[in-house]
Amino acid sequence: MHASQLLTWTGVGIVAPIVMWLLSKDESRDANRHGLVIVNWMLSSLVYLVISGLACMIVIGIPMLFVLAGLNILFPVIGAIQASRGTLWRYPLTIHFFNPEPIR
Repeated sequence: MHASQLLTWTGVGIVAPIVMWLLSKDESRDANRHGLVIVNWMLSSLVYLVISGLACMIVIGIPMLFVLAGLNILFPVIGAIQASRGTLWRYPLTIHFFNPEPIR
């Protein structure tokens, strides 16, 4: 799920992780937790994109857009690596719209 976000540049990356999460969330507790982390990041990224877009009117938004683009590549890669190790990695800077249940 994490790596599928890298397809965002093709337009599929927005839909693919959500579809994967919806199909597997009831079958696997871990898949549900990872899916919630991804959805939180995608929504947070959208909020940051709007803020950056508005801030482009005062020029500071342009570097913010570049940083956001970099984070949209870096965070899914780190998340995929951590998931392959069996670890839930919560993306930094994420607004927690949904809270995945804690590890017990």
